[in-house]
Amino acid sequence: MNRKRSALIVVTNNGQLSTSGHRTGWSLPDVAFPYGVFEDLGISVEFLSPCGGLAPMDTKYLEQWRHQPMCEEFLKDKMYDDNTIITNSPRNINPENFDIMYYAGGPGCLDDFPESIELRKIAANIYTNYVERSSNGSILAANSHGIVGLNAILIKDFTNSQREYVGLLEDRKVACISPKDEDQLLCGGTQQYFGGYIKDKLAAVRFITKENLETPNVVKDGRIITGQNSMSATAVALEAASLVLGRSIDKLKAILGIDDDDKTQSTNE
Repeated sequence: MNRKRSALIVVTNNGQLSTSGHRTGWSLPDVAFPYGVFEDLGISVEFLSPCGGLAPMDTKYLEQWRHQPMCEEFLKDKMYDDNTIITNSPRNINPENFDIMYYAGGPGCLDDFPESIELRKIAANIYTNYVERSSNGSILAANSHGIVGLNAILIKDFTNSQREYVGLLEDRKVACISPKDEDQLLCGGTQQYFGGYIKDKLAAVRFITKENLETPNVVKDGRIITGQNSMSATAVALEAASLVLGRSIDKLKAILGIDDDDKTQSTNE
């Protein structure tokens, strides 16, 4: 009998932009779209955050996304009245139980994803130690700002006897939110609040970036899948699900009833 596949969706606990006082959190489409894809394909989902407990949504773009069907259903079924969701603590997570670990975007994660040693350990274990759980191994994924979580991960380096560990993203191709998009999403505050653009903070990485916030952009490099913006969130989830389920993107889209003309549901060619 086949084992049921499972995914972790990682969200920020941080509800404030650095010391500015501006409210932030995780991005609704970055969470709701992958959650809907995974659940509808029979992949069970647990939510995880650096500290566990309540995790706030960034409500800045709520009106833009709330009427998308997957977002609407998520808001109805998963959200508390104060725009938070309940999440697991890293200490309660057994990495052996998960096939996918996905870092959701939202400006809040720029503060707490890179600092979480516990998240790094879980991700490294999922990626390194449980390759046999599916024919294609376990998947690490991120969308938009969430890539800062992947950037902090170290894995064992079996190719260089001079060093024991290497950064997960070293010499990898990734989709990364562009500086222009960061300025738009944070009203020009990325450098002010976080001391630089995300691309500037990622070392030894090969970027594939589109200069258009409304265009999906997803890059798959082995078992690492990254998306540039909220329009890419569904495609990131589809790529991850395709690998762990061993089914084509087209077959998964047919199961989900996804229209190729809907940009929020598109994958890269």
